[in-house]
Amino acid sequence: MKQMKMVIIDDEPIILRGLAETYPWDEMGFDIVGTATKPDKGLELIKEKRPQVVLSDIRMAKMSGLTLVDKVKEFDKNIIFILMSAYKEFEYARQACDLGVFAYLVKPIEEDLLVQTMQSAYELCEKKIEIETEYDYLKEMLCENKGSFHSIIFERYLKEEIDEADFVKALDIRGESISDQDGLIGVCVGFDITSRMLSQEEFEIQASVVFNELRDKIFEQYQGWYLKSSSDRIIFILKVNKAEDMDIIRALINEVEKMTIMELFSAISAVFYGIEALKIIYSRIQEMYNLAYETGLHMLVGEENTTIESNKKYLSEYILKAVQYIDKNLGNEDLNITEVSEYVYLNPVYFGRLFKSELNISFKQYILNKRIELAKKRILEGNNSIVAIGEEVGIPNSSYFTQVFKKTTGYLPSEYRRKITNEAN
Repeated sequence: MKQMKMVIIDDEPIILRGLAETYPWDEMGFDIVGTATKPDKGLELIKEKRPQVVLSDIRMAKMSGLTLVDKVKEFDKNIIFILMSAYKEFEYARQACDLGVFAYLVKPIEEDLLVQTMQSAYELCEKKIEIETEYDYLKEMLCENKGSFHSIIFERYLKEEIDEADFVKALDIRGESISDQDGLIGVCVGFDITSRMLSQEEFEIQASVVFNELRDKIFEQYQGWYLKSSSDRIIFILKVNKAEDMDIIRALINEVEKMTIMELFSAISAVFYGIEALKIIYSRIQEMYNLAYETGLHMLVGEENTTIESNKKYLSEYILKAVQYIDKNLGNEDLNITEVSEYVYLNPVYFGRLFKSELNISFKQYILNKRIELAKKRILEGNNSIVAIGEEVGIPNSSYFTQVFKKTTGYLPSEYRRKITNEAN
């Protein structure tokens, strides 16, 4: 394993020594080339040793870890910073993110989390080394693409800046054409916004490597066009002629995803026909991508005659699955929105909005209502104590169960039982 150089900085000597000597850095692929208890000395050490990684405390006298990052970025933007703090402070984390810090760890650091973080940092170091020699070439390619057919004529047509006649002429000059029998699909691939925890330069390098590799692999097998709709996503419109094409493209996306530690999202449209379908595909694929990104589905694939509404209808099936899961797990006191959203593979925030939109009730209130309905049923059966019923419906605290039952029904559990019994007689 190639050893990456690392510097550790902490203004508490005991903690610094513990960090340097406690963990098996060499096994994780790192060589500690220096340590410092003063951030200004640490800055000099970084200039001298030029490590790939710096592990630094965030709260230090005279110069904070954030200031240190800022100063290092002035002369070397490629160094990976991992900051530590004894405080779970959002503002620190936000500023660290803005500065492109790789990770933010809270002391005392859990060893498993540290190992996982360092493994990811090591993988990024390897990727940096691999692409350093390609960087100038990639920049040159990007500059060339700015003046290419794909990023000018094709994009201008899709955005209705030139008419169809001029677009057809441009196709003809290149020896290309689109007939009414040509099947076309759209593909949109992009990265999670949290990937910008990397520096802007590093993000663009990794994105360029992935996008260029995907472009090369796709155009080895398919005729089509592409454009960069933004720095974090790329759109393809491709000619296809057989059912297996969609699976092949999915496999290509999965293959290039292995090249990066950044999280990839993608969408593949259904098949459309003819030149008039280009703008439909362009609009549809972006909507599908946004839907995939928002829901956390990672890959959304269109079916024949698909529409965005049908995609949303498809997503409503997740709510049915979630409701079935809730019914089976009402007795679990810790049942929560995160658990249920993970069960149906949706982002918790989006799942909460989708749940309320579909059922016209919040997730929390739905759970409570279901528990009270089940409790009412068990009370009428008359076989169990109120305490046992509360435990069965996931509210084991008897006083709280009594409180929420009365708030919901207007009766104490015992009053409800008497009321229903008297009405029955």
